[in-house]
Amino acid sequence: MSFWSEFESSSQEEWDAKITKDLKGSSLEINNAINPILFKNNKLTESKFPEKIQLNSDFDLKETTNSKILESLGQGVNSITLKNGIYNESLFKDVMHNIIDTNVIFSSDDLLDIKNSWLIWKNEQGAIAGSFRYDPINYFHRNGKWYNSKESDLSNWMLFYDECSKLNFHCIYVDGSVFGNSVNSPESQIGYISAQLNEYLELINTDELKEIKVIVKNAVGINYFIEIAKLRALRNVIYSIAKHRKLTIKLTLECTTSSSVLSPIDIDSNLLRITSSAMASFVGGADVISNLPFDFISENNNKNASRLTINIAHIIKEEAKVHKISDPMKGSHVIEEMTDQFKKKGWDLFKEIESKGGWLTYLSSEKIQKSSNQNILERSNDIINGDLSVIGFNKYRQSADDHLNFTLKNKQNIDSAFIELKMNELL
Repeated sequence: MSFWSEFESSSQEEWDAKITKDLKGSSLEINNAINPILFKNNKLTESKFPEKIQLNSDFDLKETTNSKILESLGQGVNSITLKNGIYNESLFKDVMHNIIDTNVIFSSDDLLDIKNSWLIWKNEQGAIAGSFRYDPINYFHRNGKWYNSKESDLSNWMLFYDECSKLNFHCIYVDGSVFGNSVNSPESQIGYISAQLNEYLELINTDELKEIKVIVKNAVGINYFIEIAKLRALRNVIYSIAKHRKLTIKLTLECTTSSSVLSPIDIDSNLLRITSSAMASFVGGADVISNLPFDFISENNNKNASRLTINIAHIIKEEAKVHKISDPMKGSHVIEEMTDQFKKKGWDLFKEIESKGGWLTYLSSEKIQKSSNQNILERSNDIINGDLSVIGFNKYRQSADDHLNFTLKNKQNIDSAFIELKMNELL
């Protein structure tokens, strides 16, 4: 008897019945993503994964100190990102910029006031690694208006890009974390980030450039497989845009924890969420891991938050060794299928945005702002109604504060600050 004759084949009806039973009557949407009968993926997703992964810490120059920067470096980060301030020599005493990446984020609020001090600093430092980052379109998105005007802000961006290119510290920087923090779908995040990147590509003269450095920041949630597929699809779509434009780009995906998944109560439970987000980032092909502290969303500052956040990334990197495999999910039917779906839907959304005049025109219509607000409101309502379980907030709370204990019979006692924070701080 043939070995294979021992195995009975399954029909589509039998598969549907089995998966419905196992999912206890839930939607068959998941079935469509994993169904080996309905889908036969013969084409593996081509992904260019990083050769090394950097661990990053963010610092607000208006609040940080030299000791805090040195402490993070001592804990093992090899990349720092600075924002909100002019260059201050005292903050960088004993900081060895020659062995780490140093990145500076400029805002439309202070670009003209502080850029010269940083340009002088970079010129004095010589050949060090890092970047100067400026994303005025992100400012327009967050504030609903340009700092000066569209023409002025984009003109300043082009001038700044040229100045930085002379020092080899230039990049096209897209802060796409706002889309993940406002609970947009994976395909929407891909389409929006790609469209914003394309706006910047339109501004520069690419004829004489051999390679363009692109840095994309993305907020990663805790839906493990979905986030992995999203990152792989995002990388594919960006390279598709470059191929269409006949450009060679060096893409850096910086992944940070999505603020929308962190709980403001029983904040220790956020360590699990940060771990899931970081693991998805590693496996999804992140170049830079920049986890949020587990008390980020709380007013109570924990002195160990930064150390634990860095250690999470260290354990995944050094113990799990996920960075030693170029694409650990390649060939996985579920991940390949989800990646392909996100890639197609994200690409279709990108083309739709371009057909309507591009990203800036699309942003001006306020469709995204309204959609993001609606996403946050729906998510908040799901938490209040108990349709979405958040450990440490509306399920399995450890806090003894009776006025904050959540029950379906007493919904009004949910902390309203949580809803306000989602609406006001994540956008």
